[in-house]
Amino acid sequence: MMCVSTVSYKVCMNGEEVGPIVPSWGLRQGDLLSRYLFIICTEGLSSLIRNWERAGLIHGVKVARSAPTVSHLFFC
Repeated sequence: MMCVSTVSYKVCMNGEEVGPIVPSWGLRQGDLLSRYLFIICTEGLSSLIRNWERAGLIHGVKVARSAPTVSHLFFC
């Protein structure tokens, strides 16, 4: 079995494939900044989901008739 030594990414931007993107520096699992970056990203995603729900683009679910509507959950 071979070990993974490098990684490359390809992304779609405006319908066109861009890449390969080969990262040379970045955050790794266990890095002290990674947890803060995760929190910042989840806050942004949560805000987008709330805006989409207010605009009527998505709808949450109720687990019971008298329960509040749940649109998303995040676990840290």
